[in-house]
Formats: sequence, C-alpha cells, structure tokens
Amino acid sequence: MPRSGPAVALIAPFPPRGALHTDTGGVAAYAKNLTAALHAVCEQVKPIVFANREGGPQSPARAQATETPAEAYRVVRCWQHGTVLYPLQILAAIWPHRGNIGIVHVQHEYSQFGGALTALAFPVLLAMLRLLRVPLVVTLHGVVGTREVTASFCRQHFLRRGRSWYRQGLRLVHRMIARLSDQLIVHHEQLRSVLIHDYGVRADRVAVVSHGIEERGNLPPRERARATLGINAPRVLLFLGYLARYKAPDVLLEALQLLPEGQYALVLAGGAPVRLRGDADYVRYTAGLRERARTISGEILFPGFVPEEEMALYFAASDLAVFPYYEMHASSGPLSLALSHRIPFLASRAVAEFYGVPRELSFDCDGSSLARAIERFFSCDDRRAMAVDWTEAFVESHLWRSAGELTCAIYQKLLSQGGIENGISLHLPQWRRRR
Repeated sequence: MPRSGPAVALIAPFPPRGALHTDTGGVAAYAKNLTAALHAVCEQVKPIVFANREGGPQSPARAQATETPAEAYRVVRCWQHGTVLYPLQILAAIWPHRGNIGIVHVQHEYSQFGGALTALAFPVLLAMLRLLRVPLVVTLHGVVGTREVTASFCRQHFLRRGRSWYRQGLRLVHRMIARLSDQLIVHHEQLRSVLIHDYGVRADRVAVVSHGIEERGNLPPRERARATLGINAPRVLLFLGYLARYKAPDVLLEALQLLPEGQYALVLAGGAPVRLRGDADYVRYTAGLRERARTISGEILFPGFVPEEEMALYFAASDLAVFPYYEMHASSGPLSLALSHRIPFLASRAVAEFYGVPRELSFDCDGSSLARAIERFFSCDDRRAMAVDWTEAFVESHLWRSAGELTCAIYQKLLSQGGIENGISLHLPQWRRRR
C-alpha cells in the first residue's frame, strides 16, 4: 500500500463523514480540524485516522475504512466506545499499516473511550503501540492535578468514589503516559505546568500547541436569526457547550434574576456530556436548572445540543456569549467557536486567567458579579471595543494553520532524532531535509 511520504496514524474519535461538530465531544472536531491543518502545511502527509465505530454496540465488528481523497485522509473505524478491549481493537486495525506509518499520534481525554476502567486501560494501548517502533505522540486535551481533586471537584463532576481513588488513578495514568510516549502535547502552559509539577514529567517532553480556531464565514442577519429561533428580547445572552455543573449555568440563571426584567433572553445551548447521559444525579441536576428557569421572568431557552447547520443562527442571534466556568482543566471548544464567529464575550476569572483575557471582560463566578459585568458591557462602548480587539488578535495567532505547523515541527524533530534510519522524513518547506 505505497503512499507519498510517511503516514501519520491519528488515533481519535472522529465525526461522521460530512460533519464536524457533533454531540459526542470536542475531541472529534479537533481531530478533523487537525487532519486538514496537517495536510495544508505538508501536502504529502495524509493521516490515517483510527476512529470510533459509528452506530453503537451493534456496529460491525470488523474495522471499516473510508477514503476521502478530497480531504486527504483515510478513516478506519475500529474501536468501540465503552469497552476495555479498545487497545486490542486499535492494534488489530493499525498492524496491517505498520510498514507505512511514520508517526503515531493519539488524542486523549479522560472519558474518551468510556468510563473509569477504559481510562485506566489507556497506558495499555500506548504499550501496545510501542510495538510499531515509531515515535509516539500523545495530545492530552485535559490535565487535572492531584491537588485539584477536592470534595467540590468531585461534586461538580458527579464523581462518586473517594478522592484518594481518583488521585491515585490520575497519578498512575499520567506517569505511565509520560513514560510510554516520546512527546506530550497540551494546549496551554498551565496544563504543561501541572504535568511537570504534579506528575514529575520532564519539561522537555511536554510541548504546548494551542487549540486551533476555525475560520468562519459571515453570519446571517440578526433579526432574521432571532425570528427563526423565536427570540423577542432586545438583548440575547448565549451559553454554548455541555450543561455541566463545573461550567456554572446556574450562575447565569442567578444573574438573569438580577438584570432588568424583559430586557434579556438567555439561551442555554448544550446537551449532556457523554459520560453522564442517563446518570440519575445529572438528570436531577438538569431538571433543577429547568425548574429554576421557570421561576425567572424572561426568555430562557434550552434548545439542547445545537447541530452544525444551526450553529450560525444562534451566534447571529446573540449579543454576548458568557463563559462562567468555575475551573479550567482544558481549552474550551465553545469559546473557540465563539471567537471564530467574532462574538463578544465575558468570562469568569478562571477562564480569563487561562486565556489572558482583560480583567474588564471577566467576573467573579457568582450571579451578582456577572450581572454587573453584563450591564457594564452594554453600557460602555469601550468594553465591546476591547472584546473585539482582543478577539481579533487572539484569533490571528491561533488559527488552525498555526496548530498544524507546530504539530508538524514536533513530528519533524522526532523523526530526525529516531526515524531517519528507516528512510522516513517529512518534506516540510520550512525545515531542511536531513539525511
């Protein structure tokens, strides 16, 4: 199966053909954007994506491959979400391609493969992938330090085991990931610091590649978008993303109670995290949000997960996106989407410190602080101008092409150190080919 240049084996969840953002999590959209960015930077590198099977437990047992020549990658659907046997499923699918693979790049999120047992099986997958004898890169989409696992943390994430169990599990998994990988990638310096100081990972083994931001086209007219969605209030606040407790949608409800009556609509657009679907405590939590919303005068919409084809409508209808997260252990995909659509935003202190957002665009994570920040935003033109200027500068430096270039540089470094004896090299224009 000859190819031009080395294949990058990308192991990740992946959206269905023709889709990008789905309700199965942000890593799938990240993986698809990354494949496009890699090919844009280095045309002859055509990733083979070893992805999750579609269709749930009844999906075919055999790996299924689809070719997408226009997008310059292949997808092999081979592993099943929710089974601890996924390392064997992936190895069986990737093994026939071993002579053509130059780099293996694994995307990792704690609940990506299922529950707690699948998370503990992740080092087993990496140990099996070492049999391919090629450089192994792991992108950690979230990093939780052991000191951050408090009683409050467990409550916010609906975790029921004792704190010591999670701390020991995190310590074991992260140290094994570091030991078995040639290079780790995180999306922020704060996450890199946690790996170094909490888990003893060598600093030179962790690279920062910021989460890419998509280039989006023009939005439909605001009035048409609001009419389509049935929104009548003069000002519209948008919360986008999973309705997770740590993302603090309750703070938005509290703030709306303190704002002038009839002036604001609130759109809480998001579904249930995959891990918590059907969880009794989570169901009670979201039912409580809806019950509380009914006691507040004003327009409050719960549209659920917003499909890709409707996303532009919600952004077009909104005056302000709000991100009231209590904590940050990963980059925010919804914030990246808001930035790509150039929507003004306000952020909690945790989000603002993570991204370097000006303090004037942030608030303490409580309803009264958020209500004051919203009123100041709409009464002060300089706040909107500040949000626009910061967004433009941030987007310009975080487009997906930049993420692709940095990722390719990591590949080149690893191949130069350990892969050249096999005749493997990336023909990148900004690096001289080494023999």
